Amino acid sequence: MAIFVASRLNVPGVWQMPQGGIEVNEEPRSAAIRELREETGIVSAEIIAEVPSWLTCDFPPAVKAKVNRL
Repeated sequence: MAIFVASRLNVPGVWQMPQGGIEVNEEPRSAAIRELREETGIVSAEIIAEVPSWLTCDFPPAVKAKVNRL
């Protein structure tokens, strides 16, 4: 599993996970490619594998506390 977090250009010292979602009637695979393009500018990518079900994760307590302060 990979997680992408990037430094915000318009807010120095702030890091953020890409945001977005699946639009109405959009397939998850199409949404993933679209969000990658919108968030990073990458236009040439392919999905090589996917998990059979949705994944969830919890922020570590220290990260959650920092996010809540921001």
